[in-house]
Amino acid sequence: MISGYIESTLFSGAVADDNTAVYEVFREHFDQLVRAMGTSPTALIPVLYSKQLISEDVKDDLSTLTGVSNNDKAIRLLSAVEKTMKAEPRAARVVRELCEAVNDQPALRHVADRITTALGE
Repeated sequence: MISGYIESTLFSGAVADDNTAVYEVFREHFDQLVRAMGTSPTALIPVLYSKQLISEDVKDDLSTLTGVSNNDKAIRLLSAVEKTMKAEPRAARVVRELCEAVNDQPALRHVADRITTALGE
C-alpha cells in the first residue's frame, strides 16, 4: 500500500493510474529523450541498470556495442526501458524511476519535468 501512496503522490493525476496513458506520455517524449541524450547515452546505462530499468543482457550488449551511432544507442536504450515498462504492472513506477535516473543530467532534466507534468504531478 505504501508504494501505491508514493506513486499517487508523485503522479497524482488520473493519468498515472492508467498504464495506456503512461505509455502514451512516454512515447510522446521518446524523441526528446533521444535528442537530450546527445553524445553520451552510454553514461546512462549503469544508472538505468541500477534502477532495474534495463536487464543485465541489455546493459552488457549496449556497453560493448561498437559501430553504432549515439542516436541509435539512445533509441535502443529507451526501447529497453519501454519493454520494462510494458512488463511492469504499474507503468508509472518505471517512468518515475526513469525521471529520477535522468534528473542528474541537465540535458535530460527538462524532459523529465515535462513527463512528470504530463502525468499530473
